[in-house]
This record gives sequence, C-alpha cells and structure tokens, in this order.
Amino acid sequence: VDLCNYVSVNGATAQPHIENDGTVYNIGNCFGKNFSIAYNIVKIPPLQA
Repeated sequence: VDLCNYVSVNGATAQPHIENDGTVYNIGNCFGKNFSIAYNIVKIPPLQA
C-alpha cells in the first residue's frame, strides 16, 4: 500500500506495529508551513473478508 495515495506523509517507519486482529499502526511525519514538522499516527484496519 502506498500511503502517499491516502494521507500526507513524507516518511514512515520501516517497522509497523501489527495488532492481533490485523490492524496496522505506523508513525510518519509531514512537513508544514515554515518547515514545521508534524508526526502522524497512521491506522490501517484489517482486511474485511
């Protein structure tokens, strides 16, 4: 999954955290005005069968 197609994240960690139910969490960052940096927690729900 290319996160850039869904959220404004310039970089993300290489080791996401995966819950028992399949939910994936990752931490990324994005750059704002005046070169400010914000951190994003990205939650990707498990696939629905």
